Amino acid sequence: MKLLSTAILIVLVSALLPSCCGDAKVRYWKLRDAKTGAVVYAVDTEVVPLAKLAPSGVVYLNKQGKSAHPASPKTVGAISEAEWRKATAGANYSLYYCGHCKGCWAKVKPRR
Repeated sequence: MKLLSTAILIVLVSALLPSCCGDAKVRYWKLRDAKTGAVVYAVDTEVVPLAKLAPSGVVYLNKQGKSAHPASPKTVGAISEAEWRKATAGANYSLYYCGHCKGCWAKVKPRR
């Protein structure tokens, strides 16, 4: 019986957590490495912007949709989701709720 109740709890939590981010305001960014001039792309949310994330939590993508590691990223400007997907070769992201931040943050999924 305990195994069944644990399984039900896991299913409920996994179903409810993604839905809590349904109204997150996702933002798409084009950035330029101030040292090399290379263009990179990132995603964040209004509640949990890139500046609020630890450096290890920010994932930048290049034009192939693969992880990039700019030495000194500077924001060029916001772009649309369609522009971001096209610029990153169709890369994707997921939204996760952060209990510490009390909001949803976007985690980029680099292409392989």
